[in-house]
Amino acid sequence: MGYHCFHPQSLPGNPKLTIGNLIFYDLGTGLGRLLFATILLVDGKRFGELIGEAIDSLPSQLAQKLNNVAVIVQDNPMGDQLRELGLSKKDLLFGLYQGIPQTKRGHYSGVIPDKITIFKKSIEIAAKTEDEVKEKIRDTVMHEIGHHFGLSDKDLR
Repeated sequence: MGYHCFHPQSLPGNPKLTIGNLIFYDLGTGLGRLLFATILLVDGKRFGELIGEAIDSLPSQLAQKLNNVAVIVQDNPMGDQLRELGLSKKDLLFGLYQGIPQTKRGHYSGVIPDKITIFKKSIEIAAKTEDEVKEKIRDTVMHEIGHHFGLSDKDLR
């Protein structure tokens, strides 16, 4: 069983399974199962603008309480970031908060900023349109800011 790549217009019939932008076809030709991925690539500048829009959309009361946190873009998570979360390279990670949540800060001075990392390639793989990219960025930024304010993943669901 192998994976083969064809132009999407040359593929017969309907896909058997679609997950995000990953499209699975069973060609029934003995070639095995075809995996075809259409990935929306967003210009880095535009991606940054969408993150800025997400942050700007925060209610002012919440935005004013952000303290010592940087938001950065990284193409993909690093191996140590995935291992720390118990994830593999096959998993899609949209964002990561690293730092000391505001609820756990005592005498808090002279420390490097907390970091929210948004993973561009994961979002591009999962989104089909720029509107979906925008939505995933906003959801991810809000989720990671929730961690900055001390909320757990369970709280954020």
